[in-house]
Amino acid sequence: MEHDRDSAWDHCCIHEAFERVASRSPDREAVVCGDSRWTYRQVNERANRVAHALIGAGLGHEDPVAISLPRSAQQVAAMLGVLKAGGAYVPIVDNQPVARLRAMLRDARPRFMLGSSSHLPELHNEVERVITHDDCELFPAVNPDKPCSNRQLAYIMYTSGSTGEPKGVMIEHDGVLRLVHEQWFMPTGPDTNYLCVSSFGFDASTIEVYAALLHGAKLAITTQRVPEPVEVNRLIRQENIRAVWIAFGFFGSLFEADPGIFEPIDVVMTGGEPVTAELIRAAQRRLPGTRFVNSYGPTECTSLSTAYIIPRLDEQASGMLPIGRALRGMHTRVVDPSGNDVAVGEAGELLISGIGIARGYLHAPELTAERFIGTGESARTYRSGDLVRVQPDGELMFMGRIDSQVKLRGNRFELGEVEHAALGYSGLRSCAACLINAASNPQLALKAVVDEAHRDEDALRAHLAQRLPEYMVPTIVSWAEAIPLTRNGKLDRNAVREAIEQTHRNTVSAPTGGEPLFSTETETRVAALMSAVLGCPVRHADDRFLDLGGHSLRAVVLCSRIRDQFSVRIPISSI
Repeated sequence: MEHDRDSAWDHCCIHEAFERVASRSPDREAVVCGDSRWTYRQVNERANRVAHALIGAGLGHEDPVAISLPRSAQQVAAMLGVLKAGGAYVPIVDNQPVARLRAMLRDARPRFMLGSSSHLPELHNEVERVITHDDCELFPAVNPDKPCSNRQLAYIMYTSGSTGEPKGVMIEHDGVLRLVHEQWFMPTGPDTNYLCVSSFGFDASTIEVYAALLHGAKLAITTQRVPEPVEVNRLIRQENIRAVWIAFGFFGSLFEADPGIFEPIDVVMTGGEPVTAELIRAAQRRLPGTRFVNSYGPTECTSLSTAYIIPRLDEQASGMLPIGRALRGMHTRVVDPSGNDVAVGEAGELLISGIGIARGYLHAPELTAERFIGTGESARTYRSGDLVRVQPDGELMFMGRIDSQVKLRGNRFELGEVEHAALGYSGLRSCAACLINAASNPQLALKAVVDEAHRDEDALRAHLAQRLPEYMVPTIVSWAEAIPLTRNGKLDRNAVREAIEQTHRNTVSAPTGGEPLFSTETETRVAALMSAVLGCPVRHADDRFLDLGGHSLRAVVLCSRIRDQFSVRIPISSI
């Protein structure tokens, strides 16, 4: 279960590989975002100015540099500029609460931030100096002569932590190069243009950016954090996009809204959550010229560790699809609790090693020692905490987690962080979070023991929204007198899940009485659309999309259906 890689990029750094492309094809389009169209020369020159500005300010070897910019070509140039200066970039994106972003900055401790006066100014006092576009324009546009090693730190990406604080994953240049160089599942080349739909604070953006720019292709960046189908459709066709990595939940929403969006795409790579045969089979029927790949990998392993090229599925195929086998340069083992390899057909914990395993967690030696085992770069192994089964053909099948970490809409996080954030709510004594599958729509739920006077769902969600990103704010809140425990006095998460699912079923199926539900035809039609999108009844004009389990990906579908029925375009943000 391993693949070795070609040595063509050995001892090379990310920005050095980019510079080679820029020198060969300086006038080729590199990055497109909104009205901006930058060539490889323009991206490289802008990155060089950033690098010289950082070097001039005194940036040291592997020093972290925060990047707080809107989605743009400037964001990409800033990333490359930090690498050229010998630093490690720390993406700070605006889709998370300011309190959480502050926690990241205080953990990473960057002296410098690449930003602007108008973007997240409330964070500027967390660093010694904010370096702006105008500051960088004063510096030369030539490549800096800065020594670099492929084992040098490239970026620090923050993920959820069970203690309530995000943890910084330290990734080296070599891991990124391994990810996008001559991988057997991923198309690359100067004509394989990539679409960037991921947040730059999400490790999937590593695939999108570098699969394009290290091979001379074009990167088209969506301007919206959750792009509408019309923007995705336009970019794919206008920019001749041939490949895309997209979280499975978002792919399903876009495909449901407009099945023809992906027709020009050669390869759709997906993952981030269990990939089901039912949706892929429907997509294969509608998009016969598109190849689908199920990919898997934690942030700690530089985005991806395994992949599965999905064959043509027959009508009997159902359930989850395999996550495949190790990528080039990666190695996998499946072990029992004693660390012994399990037999074919048995489940065990997935261990991952090879090129791309993170150094560990920034400023967290104990947690690093727990999750990264072995010593030395060649022996470093990541304990994924994922249960997998080895199938007779050697492909791996994801079975679940052995801890409280979950994935929702492509985002991996700890349920413990949700619970920790909730404990600061007034009147809350204890709580437990879990994922439930309501009407085939996975949702985050929270059971909370709260004083009667403080049982206000809106207030609790507002409290969490100030501390957690949107995908970690529960769509379902259930009040309780006590949290179920096991015989050993530990949290019984299965009992919590069953109780919440039962309460949710009772709520959505409750009788409405005989009074009229809606006063206009428009309300009736919109309610029917919401009901179809959410998979549960919508009975009253004041029923709220979010209260019924809606979220940003379901909003994509609802906005599309409203546009089709009413010829009215409603922004996703308004939902």
